[in-house]
Amino acid sequence: MKEEEEKKHFESPQFKKILREYEALLNGDDSITLDAEELTDIAEYYSLMQRDSAAAKRCISYALNLYPEAVSPQIFEARLYLLDGDIDKARMICMAIPDQNHREVTYLWAELLVQENQPENALSYLEGRAELYDDDYEYYIYDAAYIFIDYSCFKEAYVLAHQLHNYAPDWYNTWELTADCLLGMAKFEEALKYINKMLDSNPFKAETWNWAAEAHIELQMYNEALNDVEYALALDSNCVRSLVLKGTAFIHLGNYETALQFINNALEINPSDEFVLTEKALCLLDMEQLEEAETTIIEAERIADGKSPDQLYIYEQHASILAAQERYEEAIEYINKASEIDKTVNYESILADYRKHIKSK
Repeated sequence: MKEEEEKKHFESPQFKKILREYEALLNGDDSITLDAEELTDIAEYYSLMQRDSAAAKRCISYALNLYPEAVSPQIFEARLYLLDGDIDKARMICMAIPDQNHREVTYLWAELLVQENQPENALSYLEGRAELYDDDYEYYIYDAAYIFIDYSCFKEAYVLAHQLHNYAPDWYNTWELTADCLLGMAKFEEALKYINKMLDSNPFKAETWNWAAEAHIELQMYNEALNDVEYALALDSNCVRSLVLKGTAFIHLGNYETALQFINNALEINPSDEFVLTEKALCLLDMEQLEEAETTIIEAERIADGKSPDQLYIYEQHASILAAQERYEEAIEYINKASEIDKTVNYESILADYRKHIKSK
């Protein structure tokens, strides 16, 4: 849900005005002055929405030159190093920030621990510093939980969601966070309870209907999912997520031609969405159009560049496409890649099946 909120922010007239001013500044208009927060916002736009790391780095370097003591640009720079896998450099930047009690600095230290595969320590650290932010406790816990959700550490996020539930049980953001955790933990029936509370409170958010559709698809309630998506599309006819979910529901109903139509509609809006491309590859696999399925999953993998939140799903689908072509040794390579991402998943039965096919050749 936070991703949807970020997207709306970057589409807002206020942000677009700031972006235009920055672009004018790049073109030599020295009458424009942007503050550290605005420049960091622009860098986040280039990184999150445009996936242009070079533009993001150029913008944040400019911000640091103008405002070397400002916290936000330093935090963003550290996160860029985290994205590049340079934890040591990110830590050095974090240590050098004078205001170590700044909330975003606390979040960055926690994120460093998560990156080092220490989510339990990150949780303890965040809980231990909560008293520093008593005046803003509910938002502190809410934002802290999303550090874990961003890294698919749903167990730790759910601990914080439970604390938030005790503190503010009737807060919309509490329901949202709890639903997000439960979806990530594959507890779809429980998630629907909170999603329905969200819809009762505000039925005019397309992404909430998308969450309902996602839960219904996982519960094999495909017609209910289609109803959810119709509400979502009525609110936002160009919502990529809604179009893909509609396609996914039709895939499960065996209506592949209709599914492909909605997935292609989503790709017309955003042709560089690796998740949508992966769903298209799945549909083409079910249609036994294996060459096109492989071309599509390779494009998804190229765009993902090993850094997508959907990387596990991409590798799993790539393995399935290769196996369907009886290229089992290559398929095993992709299953091994998937197992490196999520060591909790047991792929042994799949690997055993692939190895059996190799031996029978």
